[in-house]
Amino acid sequence: MSRLLVIPAAGLGSRLGASVPKVLVRVAGETMLDRLLALYRGFVDRVVVVVSPAFSDQVQDHIAHLLAPALVQRLRAEAPGVRLNLRPWQSPASASPEQLQSIDLLISCTTTDIAGFEKETLFADTETVVVRAGYPRASRLKALDVFLRSRHVAVVGAGLSEDPVDNWLRGKGLSRDIVLQVPSYLQALQVTARADVVAFVPRRLAQSMAPRFSLRVLPPPIDPGDYQEQLFYPRRAAQDPASMWIRTLALNISRDLDRAARA
Repeated sequence: MSRLLVIPAAGLGSRLGASVPKVLVRVAGETMLDRLLALYRGFVDRVVVVVSPAFSDQVQDHIAHLLAPALVQRLRAEAPGVRLNLRPWQSPASASPEQLQSIDLLISCTTTDIAGFEKETLFADTETVVVRAGYPRASRLKALDVFLRSRHVAVVGAGLSEDPVDNWLRGKGLSRDIVLQVPSYLQALQVTARADVVAFVPRRLAQSMAPRFSLRVLPPPIDPGDYQEQLFYPRRAAQDPASMWIRTLALNISRDLDRAARA
C-alpha cells in the first residue's frame, strides 16, 4: 500500500505576523515544511504540498500600473480560478530569504543578481521630468541649475534610504532641493498635479498618467540614460509549467506595450 503525506500550505501566516505561508515560517532556523519532511522521511512514499491557485508578485506601483490591468484580463480569460496577489514593494536587497522564498515573480530594475532567482528583460525605460500643467517655471527647467534649485518630490520605496535619482546625481557631483519624500511614484504624481513641485519619474508611467492628472512631461536637463526592468523568478520554478505560463503572459504584455509605444 502506498503511503501519501498531504501538507496543506495554502494559507499565509498573517496571524503569526508573517508574510509567507505558515509552512515556510522559520522556527529555530528551519521552516515548518523542512521539519515535516524530516519527520516523515522514510515513512511515506509520496508527498503532496497543497497550495492556493494564486501567484504572489512583488512589483513597484509604476510597473503594476502598466502590467496589472492587462495581466488580470489574461488571467480572467485563460484561468479564471487563478488569483494574482500584488505584495507591497520592498527593495530586493533588503528582503529576507523567507520573503523572497514566497515570491513567484519580482520585477525590478536592479542590476544586482538576486540569489536563487533567474531573470529575463521586460522592457527599457528612462526617467523624465513631470510638473503640473500650470507650473510657472516649466520653460526654464531645461537649464540644469534651475532644475536642481526647484522644489522636488523624491520617491523612496521600502528598504531604501533615498531616491535612486539622488544617488545617481551625487555620483555626478550634483544635488537637488527635496521638499517632500513619498513611498511611491503614483503618490509623487498625485502631489505634483496639485503643487508647484518637480517629479523625476519613469517615463512610461509619466506618459500614461499625464492626461489623467493634467501633467506636463518634459525632457530632463541631464541625460539619465536607459535602464532595464527585469522579470525575476525563482530558479526552482524555472521549468514549472505554471511559472512558465505566468512569465510568458508578463513578457507578452510588455512586448505589447513596446509595440503600442512605437505606433
